[in-house]
Amino acid sequence: SRLAMSTINAYASPDAHVIYGAAYDDSLGDDIRVTVVATGLSRANARRQPISVVQGGLRTGTDNLAYQVPISGATVGVASGLVGGGAASQTDYGNMAVPSVWRTNRTQAAARVDALSSGGMDDLEIPAFLRKQAD
Repeated sequence: SRLAMSTINAYASPDAHVIYGAAYDDSLGDDIRVTVVATGLSRANARRQPISVVQGGLRTGTDNLAYQVPISGATVGVASGLVGGGAASQTDYGNMAVPSVWRTNRTQAAARVDALSSGGMDDLEIPAFLRKQAD
């Protein structure tokens, strides 16, 4: 182990703080296992380059259109110049009166879980996401 530690000291910086430790493992026989953990590898005199951030128009992530900040007091709506604009592209929110938790069809998920359970699978063998969907 002294040879390994002297080799590590030879390659380490003079400013490095090297800590020695030993653990004996009889299963290795005459071999040894050396683990080296190195921290603070950056050069002490190195200066970080300043990063300049140029911010263009904010993007919404959809259709690569710039986000328009609504003016105070103005009504927010669909602009006619956008993709598919006009009243024809507005979404029907009539069926949104019922929460999505109640709109989902849980009977299909319950049927899948019941089929797996009746097929001989234990409850813990059925994937958790299927069990949660069936609940």
